[in-house]
Amino acid sequence: MSRIPWLITITTSVGLFGLTQTSCTTVECGDGTIERNGACEPADTATNDAVCGPGTHLEQMLCVPDAETVCDPASTTEEVDPVTHVVTCVGTGMSGCGTALACGNASGGKMNVCGQLIDAETNQPIAQAGATGAPCDLANPAATGPCSMIVNFYDAIQFVTSQSPMKLNDPVANPVYIDDCGRFRIKNLPVPSNGFLGIEIDDNGGADVHTRSGVAIAVAPNKTFAVEAYSVKKTTDAAWTAAVGLGPSPSLGDRGAWLGIFRYNSQPVEGVTVTRNGSPVPAADDFAFSDNSTTARTTPVASGTPQVTGKNGSMLLLNSTLVGHSGTGGTGVPGTCKWASALGDSVTNAYIIQTRDAVLATDTTVLCPP
Repeated sequence: MSRIPWLITITTSVGLFGLTQTSCTTVECGDGTIERNGACEPADTATNDAVCGPGTHLEQMLCVPDAETVCDPASTTEEVDPVTHVVTCVGTGMSGCGTALACGNASGGKMNVCGQLIDAETNQPIAQAGATGAPCDLANPAATGPCSMIVNFYDAIQFVTSQSPMKLNDPVANPVYIDDCGRFRIKNLPVPSNGFLGIEIDDNGGADVHTRSGVAIAVAPNKTFAVEAYSVKKTTDAAWTAAVGLGPSPSLGDRGAWLGIFRYNSQPVEGVTVTRNGSPVPAADDFAFSDNSTTARTTPVASGTPQVTGKNGSMLLLNSTLVGHSGTGGTGVPGTCKWASALGDSVTNAYIIQTRDAVLATDTTVLCPP
C-alpha cells in the first residue's frame, strides 16, 4: 500500500563513532579527532597542546582538514559535519531537471524539506529555459524563472492567522537552496509544535510576477518531506478573476482563495463535491474549471449551483476559514475510499493550494489502492 505523498518520509539513523582505547601504544587519530588520554575524541574543543590526526591541523582551537574541500555546485552540495567540521560533497542526483534533489536524512528533532516549484495554471515545473541545475544566487535574483523567486517556511497555522508570521528558516544561517530547474531544499528546519508546515512561494524582490501562495503539509521530527509547491502568476490570477466574473479588482488572489486538487492514483478526479467543515460549499464561493484537460487550469467558471470538479480535479474557493476541507464523490473512486479532511483556509493577498488524495476509509494515512 502506498503512503500519502506529503507523508513520504525517510527515517534517519544516527551513526555513533566509537572511541579507540589504548594503554601503551601511540594512538593515531582520524580526521577531525584528537588524542586525549590515550583515546581519540572529537576535535571540537582542541587546545594548543592537542595533537591533531593525520590530514588535519590545529586552527583556531579546532582540528580542521589540511585541504579545503570545494564541491561542484552543478552536481553536489556541501554538508559540514557539526562535530568534525569536515566538508563532504553529497551528490544531488542531478541528471537534468527531471531528477529530484537528494534531500538527505533529518535528525536532531529537525526535518528536511525538498520540492519542485510548479505553475498552478499549466501544472508544469517552473524552470528557466535551458536549465542545467545550476544553483540560484538568492542575493542577486534573476529577472525571470525560479531564480527570481523565494521559498520561505512557517508554522502553517501562524501563516494563515497572523499578519506577521515568524519564519522557521534563517536566510543567513540556514538559507533555502533553489536551482534553475525550480527545485528547492531546506535542511535542519525546526518542526512546528502543531505538526503543520506552511510553505510560502513568492517573488524574491524585483518584478511583481507571482501572487503570494502557500502550501501546507503535515510534518514530524527526524523525517524528510517531498513537496509540490504551486505558484500562481499575476497574469493567471487576473485571467481567473475575469473568467468567474468578479471584475479586475480585487482579484481572487487579493481576496484570498483556496485551490484544492483532488487525485486518485496520482490522477485528477472529476465529479468531486468540495466540502468545508463537512458541508458542501455555497454556490457563490466555489469555482470549478471547464478545461478539457487533466492538467491545465485555465478557465474557472461561475455558477448558480454548487459545482463539482472537472477533468483537472480542481476547485477554487472563496471565503474559507480555518476548518477541515475535504470532498465527497468522484468518478472512478472506489466506495472503500474517501477524501481525508485537513485544515484549509483562505488568506488575504494569497492563494492557499493543497492536494487531496483519496485514502482508505478505514485508514486515512494510506492511499486508496488502484
